[in-house]
Amino acid sequence: MKDYVYEFLKEYKLSPHKAYESKVFEYGGVIHNYKWVHFILDNVQNIIDFEKSTFAVYLDAMTQFHKFSSIQINSLNEYVKVSSKDLSVEIENVKFTSDFRQHEYDLFILPAPIYLFHKIILSKRLALSLQKTKITSYRYKELPGWE
Repeated sequence: MKDYVYEFLKEYKLSPHKAYESKVFEYGGVIHNYKWVHFILDNVQNIIDFEKSTFAVYLDAMTQFHKFSSIQINSLNEYVKVSSKDLSVEIENVKFTSDFRQHEYDLFILPAPIYLFHKIILSKRLALSLQKTKITSYRYKELPGWE
């Protein structure tokens, strides 16, 4: 991500992560400074109440246009297992554990078998603030139950 995006995000409560300097060299000698941010995924199973949350499988994960079915997922391991078979698994309604209330993250990652398909989950506070910036190239949907 661009440096200014990371600087903006640092103002919020991010789940454990590590940021690394990264440079992208463009043809013609232009250098762009970025941050590669690695989120540590060791506590997700403690903050989402999978049994009380609801999930759905869509025929088209990018547009979420055609819902195929609702599914019950009871743990992070089960979520990753189901996601490895079908990348169009989405959270419909998220419920958090009391552990989450202790951290109150504004941003955390829900892992997927393929790194590029991890779900980035933002608090409503961060999402609304992000809309007021000039930061572009992102999209999001509101999840019932997420404040």
